[in-house]
Amino acid sequence: MGPPQHLSKRSSLQAPVCRSGWRCCLLKGCGCRFRPSCARSRYCSEACRAASRRWQLWKAQRRYRCSENGRATRREQSRRWRVRQREKRQIAPKLASKNTCEGHHSRRLGKEFSCDRPGCYEGFDRSSRSPWQRFCSALCRGALRLVRLRDRRWQDVCWACPLRAEESRILGVRGP
Repeated sequence: MGPPQHLSKRSSLQAPVCRSGWRCCLLKGCGCRFRPSCARSRYCSEACRAASRRWQLWKAQRRYRCSENGRATRREQSRRWRVRQREKRQIAPKLASKNTCEGHHSRRLGKEFSCDRPGCYEGFDRSSRSPWQRFCSALCRGALRLVRLRDRRWQDVCWACPLRAEESRILGVRGP
């Protein structure tokens, strides 16, 4: 015998439940365990989501600064700043400090590449053994790998959840 008729009709009309068990926040340094409202949730709170967004903007800015257009923009910005400093010194020569060198700035010595895990600002140098390295450590790589596997698993099941609706609204895609 199958399930009662009233239960099978009800379950066919409702959206599938997209809720999963406890998990850790993806943001590096948080480590908070939370029960998500949707199976595709990655962060435990709005503060962690905001920190992740700040990290994304930092990473995009860093990537842009490494491009040819980004370097040209930065050179032009520095040139305008030097012109303003020269004009200030001409207006008030006594206020200008005597130990400044025009056109020189101290370059921060940092690593060339940064980790792809949200919230991780660790830098690293790629070795010849792994030229496509994207993570600073195995922990960061494993954390993001679990999230991507979970997203792939819930992709088709989670069509009526609030996160999916928000993604569809942003991307302009209609639901099934």
